[in-house]
Amino acid sequence: MESRLIYESNKIYSYKVIWNIFQNESEWHFIGNENINEEKVKKIIEQNFSEDDLYIVLNRNDSQEIRKTETPKKILEICRDTNFTIWNKKFQKIIEFNKNGIFRVGTRPIS
Repeated sequence: MESRLIYESNKIYSYKVIWNIFQNESEWHFIGNENINEEKVKKIIEQNFSEDDLYIVLNRNDSQEIRKTETPKKILEICRDTNFTIWNKKFQKIIEFNKNGIFRVGTRPIS
């Protein structure tokens, strides 16, 4: 799927996401920026996605399909500078990362 279509799908489907609640009744989970490492990110990805191919959504011209094994390295490259999302290929499961060192996990119900 081309970048523009991935980006537009993200915009449409993100409004329908039901976010998981973590501790303290918040959907946001702190991961940090200084102590973030590839193992932490890999664990988050593995816990939430069973698929081998995912979408990473940065902007209209820089959204792409990515192998799950490549995702932690890519996240570490961009996590301190930009907000972005990771979706499965059916746009049903999402992880939204914020450049402030937090993330949230959600699911889009099938209608």
